Amino acid sequence: MKQRVYPTLPSASPDVRQAITLAYDYIFQLEAHVEKSLAEIAPSSGSVVQDTHANRVLYPAADYPLGSLYIETDRNDVVYINQTTSGANAWVYLSGILRGAYATISTLGLGSNDAGFLFHSTDYLHAHRWTGTVWQFAPGDPGSRFIVLSENTPLGGYWQVCDGTTVAVATSAGATQNVATPNFATDANGDSVFLMAGSAYTGATPLIRARANWAAANDTGTPSATTTFMEGAGSDVTVASDTHSHKLTDGVADLVFPGETTSPAAGPSGLPRRMGLIAFMRR
Repeated sequence: MKQRVYPTLPSASPDVRQAITLAYDYIFQLEAHVEKSLAEIAPSSGSVVQDTHANRVLYPAADYPLGSLYIETDRNDVVYINQTTSGANAWVYLSGILRGAYATISTLGLGSNDAGFLFHSTDYLHAHRWTGTVWQFAPGDPGSRFIVLSENTPLGGYWQVCDGTTVAVATSAGATQNVATPNFATDANGDSVFLMAGSAYTGATPLIRARANWAAANDTGTPSATTTFMEGAGSDVTVASDTHSHKLTDGVADLVFPGETTSPAAGPSGLPRRMGLIAFMRR
């Protein structure tokens, strides 16, 4: 224990000397508390080791005081701390984020002492957290395989235009899964895709467009039957049987939903004012 040294003030009154002594006692106590706290964080000098991940085995935790730190210089300075685990000293993950290509996440070889380890992929731009047994998307990461609409490629993240292309998307388990993106591209007839909410994914449903050649014999329908109905003050009127004709102006029938028009002469399209956006899937 350090020896306490108090100032000597012979000319001061006893009350002043007592007050100064009490103040110094408080300072000495505060100093001792700070030194104790620092000792718990870094128990001894030289307790911070810096080396590569592979060389950590050369520094057994049992040879270092509890609270010592090991910094892996080849893993973006990820930090491990010496703690008691299952009755023995061990290097346990403390802080830091490893950055690298997504494919390297499966090569890290993590275990229970690495719980909380954070990995950020530099190509898929996802953050993953190791639970001690499995990978999960880290808190704050939006995940993958969802669709957004934008006027251009969204900023941030790794995206694929929804045009029917099959691409690999990141999974929470730190792997990839091949997913066929929904095809929002216009079809051969130039028709776009409208979004409709539902309880199950259906894919793009083709536009109801029935084309058939109508022969002259098919231009008329089945004749109606003779019908009698009441008119005016009670007299009955009989309507004779007749044929209902359904003429087409073209030899091909187009049965379509309201669509685009190419000129004002074609009349209104039947669609409200709208905006075309691009669909992107998060990979």
